[in-house]
This record gives sequence, structure tokens and C-alpha cells, in this order.
Amino acid sequence: MIETIEGVKNAAAIARVPGVHAVYAASGDIGNFSGYIEGDRPYERLISHIAKHTLAAGKRLCGPYSWKDTRSGYTCFLR
Repeated sequence: MIETIEGVKNAAAIARVPGVHAVYAASGDIGNFSGYIEGDRPYERLISHIAKHTLAAGKRLCGPYSWKDTRSGYTCFLR
């Protein structure tokens, strides 16, 4: 689960950890730690960074259930 700006910066390394099968983009926490809200360009860049590196590592990309039909690449969701 990536929740902070530091986590976003380390998304590629996190996604490559052996035994990690999925990475969850913690949307609310990322918003809280960054000061941005969903839809803000900087927020979307943070989320895109997580997605890019997670998928490049061949791992499942997870997010909140509200993203189920709105964001491509996400294959698991939490309510």
C-alpha cells in the first residue's frame, strides 16, 4: 500500500520487492499527505506514477472500489 509522497517516490522499488504481488494506491491517504484531491493535476501525476511502475513490474494494481470502472489497469479493489 502506497500512502505517502515518499512511497510514491519509491513506487518502482516497492513494486519490484520479491513476494509483493500487488500494489494498492491509497487514494485518500495520498490526498491527505500531498494536500491534493482526486482530479487535481498533481494528484493524478502521483497516482499515474504508482500505476506506471506497478504495471511495469508485472504486479497487480489495486485501488478503491470507486475506481472500478473509471481507471484502466486496476484489477483489484477495496471497499
